[in-house]
Amino acid sequence: MPNISICFFICFMISTFSFAQVNCKIEYYSGEDGLAHSSVTAVVKDQDGFMWLGTWNGLNRFDGKNFKTYKPTLKGNSYLESKRIVQILDGENNLLWIKTYDKQIYWFDKKTEEFASLSTIIEERYKKKIPFNKILKVSKDYVRLGSVER
Repeated sequence: MPNISICFFICFMISTFSFAQVNCKIEYYSGEDGLAHSSVTAVVKDQDGFMWLGTWNGLNRFDGKNFKTYKPTLKGNSYLESKRIVQILDGENNLLWIKTYDKQIYWFDKKTEEFASLSTIIEERYKKKIPFNKILKVSKDYVRLGSVER
């Protein structure tokens, strides 16, 4: 008799879990909502709760209601050579690490809202342009850049 009770209990639990559904809400955003491009290639949530989205047409910040777009510019020191963003990493000191389609690395300062080219600094130091494949956050203060170059 105890075996029948256990078997009945197991069958009841399996049938209960098989009909359980996850509730989720899906929302779609487009250029009409302020998104810079319909192709989103990178997403990260920062320490302040903002969602940062990389697209084929620049960087977007989403606060849950509105988008703000940061496109490449050649004004002053704030620029991106490519507006196609493929990777974003949330770093320390209000910086986002950004890798673009042309395999270059940039910082985006969230306070000043300006881009800075880390690739240019590395190129000046090593006298050659290095293509980067990946940004990897190893710890709070340590980031690794992956490249096939030496």
